[in-house]
Amino acid sequence: MRLAVMAFALALLAAPAALAQKGGASSAGDQLTIRVCNQSGRNAFSAVIYRSGGTWRSEGWWRVDNGACLDLAVSDNLRFYVFAEEVGNTEYYWGGSFEHCIWRPGPYNDVIDPNTTVCRDGQVSVMFAEWVADQYGTFTWTLEP
Repeated sequence: MRLAVMAFALALLAAPAALAQKGGASSAGDQLTIRVCNQSGRNAFSAVIYRSGGTWRSEGWWRVDNGACLDLAVSDNLRFYVFAEEVGNTEYYWGGSFEHCIWRPGPYNDVIDPNTTVCRDGQVSVMFAEWVADQYGTFTWTLEP
């Protein structure tokens, strides 16, 4: 667990360098809307990690029923992380290889502390998918079966 949170801290520190390769930091007015659309045949809860006003945040849970779309967050950064799980079944989820601590049940809205090395009491670790959008505007993450 300690290693996973440390990896998140290192990724946050590396994010500005990675973005420099994609055109640099955002300028005034550059925003990325992070949207999730659920085409999975299941109802889901979704969570997101994003940067707003220069501060990294972790938020969840939003219910996204099958066939629905929902805007989760507006970011000033092209890099973000998303996770979703089936309502009532934490064993069925959509994610990736980026481990991060979340609150279950939620809702939650945390400022990310890059110096944190372990999950807090009551948190669990899940695997988020990492994305880097090509441009500002709206990025849609689609949940599929």
